[in-house]
Amino acid sequence: MTRILATLALMIGAAITTAPAAGADQDSYLQRIEPRMAFLTRTEILTEGHKVCQFIRSGHSSSDAVPMVVEDLNMSVPSAVELIIAAVVELGC
Repeated sequence: MTRILATLALMIGAAITTAPAAGADQDSYLQRIEPRMAFLTRTEILTEGHKVCQFIRSGHSSSDAVPMVVEDLNMSVPSAVELIIAAVVELGC
């Protein structure tokens, strides 16, 4: 499990550092996530994205947010990573 999380941390870091710069944009975030996560409501997606940003701004790394998102939304690790990357890039965490 530790090895998986370490690999995911590297993936998140690479995706964030190579992503184009973007301002805080809820519409872009929703456009990126909603089609892939149709099992979630718009409110759940936005709430979790903002929670991820708050978590990161409080000093945690984006990879530390993976277990939180998995538990909060009862989703797979790859889906949680996708949501976290979208939040960081589109919501400007």
